Amino acid sequence: MLHCRAAAREIAQARYDVVHAHTPGMVAFADELEAPRVYTVHHVGEVLARYYAAAPGPVWRVAISARQAALTPVPMQSVVHHGLD
Repeated sequence: MLHCRAAAREIAQARYDVVHAHTPGMVAFADELEAPRVYTVHHVGEVLARYYAAAPGPVWRVAISARQAALTPVPMQSVVHHGLD
């Protein structure tokens, strides 16, 4: 979380078109960033689902597969397939 906080502060001082995160901790600092936020959700369980629901936003959540999106209790805005057959 300390790394995410430091990264969010650096990002907030710069001008970016979009911020793409892969770490759940970055979602906690989404409201401090002016650029649109995209978060690739790699893992979801009950605890993370509650965290995502309570985190500030908005954050565009992207699932790594259609199956993950279907099984996730938190709405996903898009699917970007991850991995190979």
